[in-house]
Amino acid sequence: MKLPKGRALKQGSQGGLVRTAQSHLIKCGYFVGPSGADGVFGPATDAAVRYFQSLNNLDIDGKIGSKTAKILCDCVDAVNKAAKAAEDKGVKQRDFRSFIRSVIEAIGKYPWADLIEAWGNCLDKKGHGGEADIKNLINCLKALRRPTPIGVLDCLTRGTFAWVDVIECYFQAIEIVEKKSRRGR
Repeated sequence: MKLPKGRALKQGSQGGLVRTAQSHLIKCGYFVGPSGADGVFGPATDAAVRYFQSLNNLDIDGKIGSKTAKILCDCVDAVNKAAKAAEDKGVKQRDFRSFIRSVIEAIGKYPWADLIEAWGNCLDKKGHGGEADIKNLINCLKALRRPTPIGVLDCLTRGTFAWVDVIECYFQAIEIVEKKSRRGR
């Protein structure tokens, strides 16, 4: 997505560039409103952009300028790469999209270290803990001090492993961390 020099998309903008930006946000797991990529930068798109910016360590202004556009394109590339790796291992696109949306939600919602610990424990129980690629995945995720969706996707594309188990264990880890949160630890 190439913006004209000095131009930013913001609430009230309309047209093809807005539609492209909305499609990119949707691909990366963000909700831009019930109409989807309709080419109208309304309040839901503004909220999606602000959330995207907050999770990607960008200035939160609700505008898609050159920095936000670049990171958004990087996100689409990362999603496409991870989706291809998952699809090659038998994961349905619908399941992968659910997984990505949940990862985005979890980044801002749960203690990252707790989530990674529960995720790794599940993979250990399934017998994958000794596999080098799984160890590398967990170590990569642990190293993300302030995780971003792109960082998580990058970790997920660094090895070949049983994607179905990785995704299943991720959702089990979410349940464990949610229970801990409700109990107040």
